[in-house]
Amino acid sequence: MRIKFLSVIAGFFITSVVTTSCLDNESEISYSPDATIHAFELDPVYRVNYKFTIDQLKGEIYNVDSMPMHADTIIDRILIKKFVTASNIITVKSHDGKRDSLLNINDSLDFRKTMKDPMKITVWAPDMQNKKEYKISVRVHLQDPDSLNWGKGPMAASPITGKQKMVILKDQILLFSENNEAIYTSAITDGHSWNNLPIAGMPANFKLSSLTSFAQRLYVVTQEGKVYKSNEQGTAWSEDSGLSQQKVTSLIAAFPTEYNGVSYESAGLVGIIEDGGTLKFNKTNASGSQWDQTPGSEVDAYFPIDLFSSASYLTKTGILNVALVGETKKGLENDTTTIVWTSDNGKAWYPLTIDSRKSCPKLEQPSIMSYNKSFYLFGKGFETFYRSSTLLEWTALSEKFLFPQWSVASKSATADYAMTIDKDNFIWITSGTPIGSVWRGRLNKLGFLRQ
Repeated sequence: MRIKFLSVIAGFFITSVVTTSCLDNESEISYSPDATIHAFELDPVYRVNYKFTIDQLKGEIYNVDSMPMHADTIIDRILIKKFVTASNIITVKSHDGKRDSLLNINDSLDFRKTMKDPMKITVWAPDMQNKKEYKISVRVHLQDPDSLNWGKGPMAASPITGKQKMVILKDQILLFSENNEAIYTSAITDGHSWNNLPIAGMPANFKLSSLTSFAQRLYVVTQEGKVYKSNEQGTAWSEDSGLSQQKVTSLIAAFPTEYNGVSYESAGLVGIIEDGGTLKFNKTNASGSQWDQTPGSEVDAYFPIDLFSSASYLTKTGILNVALVGETKKGLENDTTTIVWTSDNGKAWYPLTIDSRKSCPKLEQPSIMSYNKSFYLFGKGFETFYRSSTLLEWTALSEKFLFPQWSVASKSATADYAMTIDKDNFIWITSGTPIGSVWRGRLNKLGFLRQ
């Protein structure tokens, strides 16, 4: 409840005068001049206690972690759980700023509009001479947490046309094309400007689809089966004599040295080697210096042969696995779905198949993402995202998790594209003509301080 403040002040002074007159004239009562707020807290919202910051210099009170988008249905009538001042005398300004009323914190309050129009209050010191004004703002997310946000437009024009590959090396995004004369780079915090850097030492006959990042280096395979390794910037290349002792037909994935801040012994670069005329899987040691002396299982006829895309993830038992998709050999019988292959050691890969009604349809140039505790598939043409929690049953998404607006006008797009995900959960997609743009998107809630 709010009551007229002038009568309260008058009553306070009358009480003070009466009390003082009853005391010895030599006795003096000193009241504190403290008019600051010591603590402020609202009742829980969706069972979460949101911490409020009190900026004494600016006179502002606000929650750093914004509340969920639909919290306005709660904060329209919410109680103040804690409001500590020296006097507990607080007045609030009317919206027109012409009236002051005593604030009764035992009544529920409406904080819905305080993001744009903060609640203006005045805290009075016990001496009733000093006072301090504050503005209370309850922040609520304005974005749907489960929507994929691509910003207001593309980050930049695509610097490359044709077949391309995008990788992240440290804090840089590197964009390669079949033309190995130069690469384009941009900081993961930028994306608007791309620098053209020359490449030294990379062979002319390298396989672009085999370009793989591992242990702060890039690796690539030549048509003759030799492996080349880059420096830490990805600009200087030289043959890796240790890995080139085997004839390598493809580099397909990598088990990372670290995942979610945890180191794993299964780290290694994964490839396909030719062993006695037979194609077999193999993996390097954790340093990437040499292949295992004992190759793994033979490569299945339905295993992808080009345009590999992989994603690391943890199983429910905490085992690091890698999921992989790619383009398969032409002419395979009943090759009508996109099959995901998984491995926990890189030397044996297993297909995950299910009833075709629940599987992902055949995608050209497929990409796989492990993102927001789910898996996503999409392909050339940007028709739609497919999502799965198990890598078995896939659902086409028709809302919220969508491509940027250009996908609407380019469902028949034939341009090659490249994709990667950075450490801040941004999805980067770039494509040549007819799309010709670099886009960066992220699920809104992955950018929230509090999920």
